[in-house]
Amino acid sequence: QKIYNDLSTTIKSKELSVQINDMFDRYIKLAYIIINLEDEQDQKVIKLFSNHSRMDDILDDKIQAVVISDKSGSRDKLVAVMELEINVNGIAKGLGEYLRTHDSRYEARVMKDESDFKHFWKQYKSSDLTRDEIKWAEELGDLFKESVGLTGEIIEINKRIGQNRSEFVKVRRKMDDILDEGIQEIALQKLEQADKAA
Repeated sequence: QKIYNDLSTTIKSKELSVQINDMFDRYIKLAYIIINLEDEQDQKVIKLFSNHSRMDDILDDKIQAVVISDKSGSRDKLVAVMELEINVNGIAKGLGEYLRTHDSRYEARVMKDESDFKHFWKQYKSSDLTRDEIKWAEELGDLFKESVGLTGEIIEINKRIGQNRSEFVKVRRKMDDILDEGIQEIALQKLEQADKAA
């Protein structure tokens, strides 16, 4: 950039130099914005899947074990617990597919699983629970609440990444146009003039 700026002698070449400099600054800024957003998203995804793993552990190793051994054979309680596990897995799978495809149908599926989780969590909480089950249900609720927030943030960040990537590509194309049709054309004319003069 500096070399071209120093060699620019015509008004047109100086104008192109200013344009390409401005675009390159925007291009670099967008690159860092995208990198930072992706880093932020990665950290939130790691935390979210850690929460999901903890929720699975509570459902599988604690709650289901107690419900299955429950002599009263509470079928409704068992159904609620199994649905909760299905919803946790559905949220993780739906979010993964959304991040891979950016298809809004997967975002809607995530929201549906979140809504279903709330329903079955309330159903389970309204059952006749032991002191341990109440504690686990509360922990499950806290993890779910945090996970809903993380899921929303991850999806929002993903949309911002997409918007910035689109602008990044547009800026790159404009830079290519200026280089191909402006700066390089002027440079070739200068070479031809120098060749003729020689």
